Amino acid sequence: MGEQSGLYRIRVFQDGECVATHVVRSRSVTVGRDSSSDVQVAGSKVSRRHAQIDMVNGGALRVRDLGSKNGIHVGDDRVHDQEFGSDVVLRLGGGVELAIEMAGTSEAATAEAELPVLAGIIASNAETGPIGMLRESDTFLVSPKGNGSSDGKVVCPHCWHEFGVDEILAVAEHPDLLDDPVLGEDAQQRFLPSRFTPDGQPIDAFGVVCPDLACPRCRLVVPRSLAQKAPLFFSIIGAPASGKSYLLTTMVWQLRGLMASQFGLTFTDADSTSNERLNQYERTLFLPAQKETYTTLEKTEMQGSMYDRVLLNNMEVRLPRPLMFSVIPQPHHVFYQKKRAALEQTLVLYDNAGEHFQPGADSASDPGTQHLVRSSGIFFLFDPSKDPRFRAKCPSSDPQMKDGAQVEPQETLLTESIARITRHSRSTDSGDLDRPIVVIVTKYDIWHSLLRYPLPKPWRRTRSLATAGLDLDAIGVASVAVRHMLMQICPELVAAVEAHSSAVTYLPTSATGHSPSERRVRDPEGKTRRALLVRPKDIRPIWAAVPMLCMLARFGIVPIMRLARPDSLPVATNCRLSGRLAAMDVPGTNQRLELPVDYMGQAMRCPETGVWFWAPSVEEARGAKEQGTTKGN
Repeated sequence: MGEQSGLYRIRVFQDGECVATHVVRSRSVTVGRDSSSDVQVAGSKVSRRHAQIDMVNGGALRVRDLGSKNGIHVGDDRVHDQEFGSDVVLRLGGGVELAIEMAGTSEAATAEAELPVLAGIIASNAETGPIGMLRESDTFLVSPKGNGSSDGKVVCPHCWHEFGVDEILAVAEHPDLLDDPVLGEDAQQRFLPSRFTPDGQPIDAFGVVCPDLACPRCRLVVPRSLAQKAPLFFSIIGAPASGKSYLLTTMVWQLRGLMASQFGLTFTDADSTSNERLNQYERTLFLPAQKETYTTLEKTEMQGSMYDRVLLNNMEVRLPRPLMFSVIPQPHHVFYQKKRAALEQTLVLYDNAGEHFQPGADSASDPGTQHLVRSSGIFFLFDPSKDPRFRAKCPSSDPQMKDGAQVEPQETLLTESIARITRHSRSTDSGDLDRPIVVIVTKYDIWHSLLRYPLPKPWRRTRSLATAGLDLDAIGVASVAVRHMLMQICPELVAAVEAHSSAVTYLPTSATGHSPSERRVRDPEGKTRRALLVRPKDIRPIWAAVPMLCMLARFGIVPIMRLARPDSLPVATNCRLSGRLAAMDVPGTNQRLELPVDYMGQAMRCPETGVWFWAPSVEEARGAKEQGTTKGN
């Protein structure tokens, strides 16, 4: 095997995050904790001399255990001395993995790590499509679509009533001004203000300044920011026990830090009262008194503290309490000077109980999912542990995968949600949702061996920018790999999602990064039962914040980066467009790959072979087709 064609790459992952990349040019390398190792890997469970990797005839790699204490594992199998002819992920213990990428790792194909990048933002109406890339000089922000608000109008995040700014009520502050006809006799009165302080604050009948505002229909408090700008509504759909609360808690916890440290944005609570339960979840998982103690999050129920009861149309109605956050740009944000006002956003998220999305669970007195009509984007959680086909393909000791655990067809939840959007919007069009959908495949720590693509950190920094940019190439490659896997295991899910949206992203995540432990616990009544618990010290989230980063990038809030096209990267051939999909031949292989047109015009990695190539843009593919037709004539 020649030197150039014999190159391969080793990515070192620690707890799911890529910490180092080695392009190997030698026929033999050693791996271990010792500084003399060719590939030095830190980790208490990695031996000083852990493994040796040799190139053998025919292009295969031979992996040998050098007497390590914790061994080498591929999936659930321990490897002592074995040859591999394709990409493989080796687990060394303690959260350390080596992802060996053999195909397409010549100098041409590995050059993406050194390619120049272009910065931009996503514009949902750009000519290049929902994942179009714009140069910094061409960037602009667009008003979010699908939030159901027009100029001078406010949408209540509680009851979704649309009303004029001049209809907003003030909440009386004086303790004697009680008894509201909608909220009850113990609630402070709501009133249409007629007296104000010099700075515009309403004053109640006793002359007390009233800082809180309320919806004129449900009378619940709304953030003051809604009077200046419509919020972004995001809906989260998922089956019962699919891990929505865990993922949402981890996502928000990571966003608080990542948005400030990487993207020049502040991510804070817009309403601490509405977010109270989520804040408690964050303290439970990430700020516990004892990190060694096993714990769990309460299941989201269809009633209780997560809901407000109000009297509407002489009927008691239960409304889900939304989660509300403020996104504010920092002075060093890429577009702070030009687009500061457009970057400031109020995000409203809804974490319903999974049972709310099941057929028949929506009624006039319990309209818990009508926020779907107002949603700017949808997160759809797919839980592989609830699908028997996934269970058959990735045997695991995880208690969520054992025989007898709950299974259900999850795509029906999405179909039911689409039907509700159509019904409540009084629309006869059951076609596109005209809003992005992020399909989140949860519990990645259980099924990661099926993806065969270790996840890199999905943001980059360059010398030209003061902040990081979301790496759309890394997102695109992962999305295509997850979609390819889903098409092989549960194609009806992909068909259901793509039938309703032209802007779909598929992402793997793990809220905790490891399997829960099944232990006996005592309930408030003194009875013991078995429950799934996690230990805070073991939590290592994987891509938990990425779904929200992707969604915010679509609305121009998070800066993005894409790789410039390298001349040396081979280009896919025989590209055929069909609606929202493109099929093409992967260079140097006999593989034909199908991918959404969103991911054309970028570096791509074949999910089957690992070969890196350039997927031509839609315009290039059409041009090549026209040229071929002309030559044929």
